[in-house]
Amino acid sequence: MLIKALEREREVIRQEGIDIGKKEGIQERNRQIAHAMIANGFTPPTIAQLLDLPLPAIEALLNQPVTESGETTTPEGIN
Repeated sequence: MLIKALEREREVIRQEGIDIGKKEGIQERNRQIAHAMIANGFTPPTIAQLLDLPLPAIEALLNQPVTESGETTTPEGIN
């Protein structure tokens, strides 16, 4: 009984980790897309509309510095 409860708890924690990873991946991809769109002349309001995100979220994505590897230098994402 205790083992089954621990197995269920482990599965819940595992699924939460997967959900967090997916969310972070989506946020990172949105950041990459937003930066590419800005580089190609799109305005932040247009990017917000196309990505279906609020304008403040787009502005936050665009304010995240990018390293040479293409990753942000801050681990926080947009909620």
